[in-house]
Amino acid sequence: MQCWFYWTAEDAAYLNMILCATSMFSDIDAARRRPTKPDVLQQVISRNSRYHLNRTLTLLSERLKNYELALTDSSFASVTSLSILADFLEDASASRAHAAGLRQMVRLRGGIASLSHNCHLQAKICRADLQSSIATGDRPQLFDENISWDSFWEGLPERDRPLLPSARLGSAFDSPSQPPLKMPPGGMGGELFAQLDPRLVTVYSDMHEFARLVNFLPQLGRKLKATLFSEFMISAQYRILNLSYPLAENPLAECVRVGLLVFSCPIFLQMPGMRVQYSNLFQRFRAAVGALDGVDQHSSLPLRRFKFWMLVVGAIVVFSRGEEWLLPALRQLVDPEMATKEKALAALKEILWVQLVFDRPGQVVLEMVFEEGERVTEGSPDGTPKPTS
Repeated sequence: MQCWFYWTAEDAAYLNMILCATSMFSDIDAARRRPTKPDVLQQVISRNSRYHLNRTLTLLSERLKNYELALTDSSFASVTSLSILADFLEDASASRAHAAGLRQMVRLRGGIASLSHNCHLQAKICRADLQSSIATGDRPQLFDENISWDSFWEGLPERDRPLLPSARLGSAFDSPSQPPLKMPPGGMGGELFAQLDPRLVTVYSDMHEFARLVNFLPQLGRKLKATLFSEFMISAQYRILNLSYPLAENPLAECVRVGLLVFSCPIFLQMPGMRVQYSNLFQRFRAAVGALDGVDQHSSLPLRRFKFWMLVVGAIVVFSRGEEWLLPALRQLVDPEMATKEKALAALKEILWVQLVFDRPGQVVLEMVFEEGERVTEGSPDGTPKPTS
C-alpha cells in the first residue's frame, strides 16, 4: 500500500518512527546473537535508536496537540508502531501507555470501523491492542462489547469458501448462540469438550480449521490472503482474551484457553527471528501446566495427549532449554500409539498444529524426547516429575 511509503515524506514523526524501529530491531538482533544475553532488552538500545525514539516522541507530541493532525492515518501508524515496539522491548509500562493513547485516538476518530478504508492499518491497530493486552494482562478494549461467538468460518464470504480443506465450515454448530457440544475435529476427545464452555469449543474449532487451511494451501501452491489472515487473528484472539476461567475452579478450560493463546502468539504476534517474551502470559501458562500435574500415564488418553501438546508448545514458545523437569514430564506421557517421533508428531497435529511455524522446532523437541538411552523418571507424590540424576 503506497500510503505507508508516502507518510515518510509527509509526517516527520512517522519517518523517525521507522528509523527508530529499524535501528532498535538491529540492536535487539545483535544482542541476541551474543553469547551472554541481556537481562533487560532496554539495556541494548543504541544511542542512534534513542535519538530517533526521542525525536519521534517530541514530533508526535506536537502533532497530537492539533486535533486534525492527531487523528490522521499517519499519526495512528506512529502510535501503533510505538506500542508494538514497546512490547518487543518487553516494556510493559510503555506498552500500556501507548495502547491507552491509541485506544483514545480510536474513540475520538469514531471507533475502529472509521479506519475501514485502510484495512492494513486497521489490523495493525488491533494487533497493537491485542499485543498490549497479552503483555500487560489487561483486557483488550477495541472489541470488548458485542463480541460474536459464532464460528468465524460460518460467516466467511462465499468467494473464500472454496479455499477450505473441508466442506464442514463450522457445521458442527447448529445454533451460533448456543453451539451443541459435539466433538470438533482434533484429537482432544469428546469427553474433554463436554466439560468446556461452548464459546471456548467454538474458538478451538475455528483455530483447528485455520490450521488445517494454512497446512493445506501450500499443496495447491497458494497462500492465505492477508486480509483473511488479519480478520481471523482479530476474531480468534479477541474472543480468547475476553474469556477467563478461575484456574482453581475450572482448570481444564483455563488450560485450553491459555494454551490456545500461547500457541497463537508465534503465528500472529511474532516477527521472524524476534521472539517476544510475554512474561505475564508465560507465567499464566506455567500455572496452567502446574494445574495438570496430576495427569500422568494413568490418566485418560485424551487428557494425556492434551498435556503432551501443552508441554511441546511450551517447550517451543515458553520454556528454556535448561528446565530439567520438562523432558521427563514429556516421556511420562508417551503412549504405545505414539512411540516414535513420527507418531508423536501425528498426534500433535490431530490436536492443533501449524506446520510452517511448529514443525522445525517441534522436531527438535521430539528428538530429545525420543533420544535413545534416555530413561523416564518417576514423578514425585504430587505429580511433579523429578529430573534425572
